[in-house]
Amino acid sequence: MDGEQLRDEVLTAEMERTRVMKSVVDRLLIEMDNRFTRLNGLDAKFGFQFDVKRLLGNKSMSGCSLEECCALASFYSFNFYGTELYNEICDCRMLV
Repeated sequence: MDGEQLRDEVLTAEMERTRVMKSVVDRLLIEMDNRFTRLNGLDAKFGFQFDVKRLLGNKSMSGCSLEECCALASFYSFNFYGTELYNEICDCRMLV
């Protein structure tokens, strides 16, 4: 183009493709890190319900606490009640 000098570098198609791919990979890494951070936070709060050995432990162990169930219920307040969840877990332990 008029006015361009030799020192002005023109991006080739391969250079542009590389630039775009690097930005995509960077964005993916950032998003994955954010999502795993959030998942770890949820697991710390509510992961008790996925620990089957703990939930179905021997009778001297409580399996889960009423406080954990109530915390889960308050987080999802429109779906269920914490005391009902706790009672259901205790009933299921007896059946299993």
